[in-house]
Amino acid sequence: QERDAPLARARIGENFVDVRHRATRAAPLRAGRRADTVGETDRHARPAKETNMAKSVIKFIKAKNRKWETTKLPPKGKVSLGRDVDTDISSTIGGGVSVFTNCKMPWTVKYDEYFYGLSGTLTIRVGRKAYHIKAGDGLWLPANTKLVYEAKGTAKAVYVVYPVNWRQIEARKAKKKK
Repeated sequence: QERDAPLARARIGENFVDVRHRATRAAPLRAGRRADTVGETDRHARPAKETNMAKSVIKFIKAKNRKWETTKLPPKGKVSLGRDVDTDISSTIGGGVSVFTNCKMPWTVKYDEYFYGLSGTLTIRVGRKAYHIKAGDGLWLPANTKLVYEAKGTAKAVYVVYPVNWRQIEARKAKKKK
């Protein structure tokens, strides 16, 4: 209890994630705990695994340098994705910026997905329910949700997907079915 007191007090004035991160890294390893940070060792002096070292890089994307992939939709719509985080640097999550313009696109998400509205209104219809995402709003969608993305005008949102390699997973499933 005494050990957790500074953490509990710190949660009041600081971002919880940052405090938890610092506390995890600063805490001594307890018996039986595995090493999870490169450079740490567990009680058996085994080092942390370095499985994702090639992907453990920081990537900063200036807005003007973002690379966009655009899909045109009939009659005059389009969806553009700026994939900031993809399989090239992450083995877990993907994300970036999405721009929906005058579109109505049915889709089934094969991954967990989160949207955070930046501008405009992105409407996501799931069954008979419509979620209107505006600046500052967030929406979580679990894998295998059938939906329709809609935008009248332009809507911009941050998106995050998990797992990042959902395309490869779906391709393997399709191959097994053959």
